[in-house]
Amino acid sequence: MDEWKDILSHKEGKLTDEELLRYLHENLPEEEKNSFEKKLTGSFETDAVEGLQQIKDKEKLHNHVHQLNQKLPHLLRHKKQRLNRKRLKDLQWSVLAILILLFLCIVTYVIIRMHV
Repeated sequence: MDEWKDILSHKEGKLTDEELLRYLHENLPEEEKNSFEKKLTGSFETDAVEGLQQIKDKEKLHNHVHQLNQKLPHLLRHKKQRLNRKRLKDLQWSVLAILILLFLCIVTYVIIRMHV
């Protein structure tokens, strides 16, 4: 569950919320700023930073980041549950089709045995 605490993550290094907020508030020294920008290799991370930079009230950034961190696991869990329900429905139709075919085979066998 710890991996849900950061909005952005990267295989080589994780971008923490504190780094993200300090970058957006422009409170990072030049060396750390360059290191942070090197971590922004993916388009998702870059788009996320650009989106957060568009928020005019910098005081609300922390609230937005916290809200995103809380909603993301819930949305992903909901999506996974929906996919599981869809798989179950597909499985039900498959079982029904197999049962119908089995019933038809048995009926055909009984009819053939009666006439022979």
